[in-house]
Amino acid sequence: LATAVEWYEKAAEQKVPEALFQLAMILYDGGAEFGDRARAAKLIEAAAEAGHSLAQFNLAQMLVERDATPQGVARAVAWYEKSARAGLADAQYAMAQLYRHGTGGKPVDLAEARRWLEMAAGQNYDTAQIELGTMLVEGAGGARDHKAGFAWLMRAAVAGNPAAQNRVAKLYRAGIGVEPDRVTAVAWYLRARRAGLVDPVMEDQILGLTDEELRLAAARAAVL
Repeated sequence: LATAVEWYEKAAEQKVPEALFQLAMILYDGGAEFGDRARAAKLIEAAAEAGHSLAQFNLAQMLVERDATPQGVARAVAWYEKSARAGLADAQYAMAQLYRHGTGGKPVDLAEARRWLEMAAGQNYDTAQIELGTMLVEGAGGARDHKAGFAWLMRAAVAGNPAAQNRVAKLYRAGIGVEPDRVTAVAWYLRARRAGLVDPVMEDQILGLTDEELRLAAARAAVL
């Protein structure tokens, strides 16, 4: 790490944005040997001003950490937005939350929140996929689209997100965006339950299956 710092220092002297950012990250969490949060903050800001999208996002996070009041969040918003427009999924998700809840000087605008969620979801940001899918199913921020909502939730479920797996289970149970299938519903729920998620509604669904249906659901869960 000491050698890495030495080389990052040389590149940072030449204002290389990635070097400024990486050196800042080392100094921010460097402990007794390398820690220097005051200098880390200056380096992050320099990298952010140089257009480094991850530095812009981290600078926004640091600003919120220092001052979580509405005024503090408002100061961070400009950096979130720069990072989001540069294509960083984390920042796009953050912008969605600002518009969803009307914070940081942004109005409540579910259509705008949905637009930012779609950008983040397209980059496989699973939390954005879950929220976007839910908004589409519910018709929040725009037209209701059960099939598209199901598709986004399924994408996150297939990637292994337990919350998405449980929501897909419920969509199969209710036949929303997909043909109803109580066995497949339980199969997806069993996947989510392996990760520790317990849902009383789906527990009742399990009790409603026959022994044969439950065996089939367990077999499907093993290959999902």
